[in-house]
Amino acid sequence: MEREQEGDLVMERSQGWRWFPENGIARTLLELLIIVPAYALYQLVRGTVDGRTGVAFNHATQVVSIERTMGIFWEAQLQSMILTRELAVHMANTVYVWGHLPVIIAVAVWMFTYHRQRYPLFRNAFLISGAIGLFLFWLIHQELL
Repeated sequence: MEREQEGDLVMERSQGWRWFPENGIARTLLELLIIVPAYALYQLVRGTVDGRTGVAFNHATQVVSIERTMGIFWEAQLQSMILTRELAVHMANTVYVWGHLPVIIAVAVWMFTYHRQRYPLFRNAFLISGAIGLFLFWLIHQELL
């Protein structure tokens, strides 16, 4: 294995990944060939539930029932503190929309640009957790779980 050091972190590159370029346009294109199809799959899986509002409400009712049984149903109380304040609702919606994918993209670009040795770990963790989430999302909406 080839060893590379970034600060106190020692990274090892397996021999099987030596063909993978470290820098330049080829590396950027290869990363895009990994990330863009993953995002397209994400959108495809999410699209499978369009028009199934009734199923979503049934699942939400089940979740609320479980939360009540566990004594952790606080959502209504928390929402009531914000819903009467228009600015707070706007801020919460803005954070929800702009604090998800754009932040992930910004962090990924920052890591790819300035912390190249640590970027693959971030990318792989993101893709693996996303794959698990998409599978569970699909499974739940197929009413198999």
